[in-house]
Amino acid sequence: MGARLCCEEEETELDTVKVMQLMSGPSGMDMMELPSDVPADKAVLFDGKLTGKWRKQIDNSNVGIIKMAEIEWDPSFFQNQTSALRQVDATTMIMKLESQEHTAKVSLSGQMSITWSDGEVWLRR
Repeated sequence: MGARLCCEEEETELDTVKVMQLMSGPSGMDMMELPSDVPADKAVLFDGKLTGKWRKQIDNSNVGIIKMAEIEWDPSFFQNQTSALRQVDATTMIMKLESQEHTAKVSLSGQMSITWSDGEVWLRR
C-alpha cells in the first residue's frame, strides 16, 4: 500500500505553490498531479465526494455548499462569503476562515461527516 506524490510547482509573485490532488486508485490513496491550468484553490477535495450541501449535526441548520476547494456559506452564517478548503491527507482538511485555520477529520463512509477540531460536526444533506 504505497503512495506516490506527484506535484507541479507554479511560480507566483509571492511564493511557489505545489498543486496536487489526492485521488483513490487501485493501490489506495495516491497523490495526482493537477493540470497546470487548474489553480490550487480550485482543486477538487476528496475526489469530489464532499461536493454538495452541508448541515450542522447538532441542530440540522444549513452550513453551506462545498464546491471544488471552497465552501459557500449559507447566508445565516456569513452573508455572501466563501472560505478556502485544503486537503491535507486522506482524512484531514483545513479551512481558512477570517484569517484563522481550522482543522477537520473527514469521514467518507456511511453518513459522510466533517468533524472540526472544536467538536462541531457537519453532515452531508
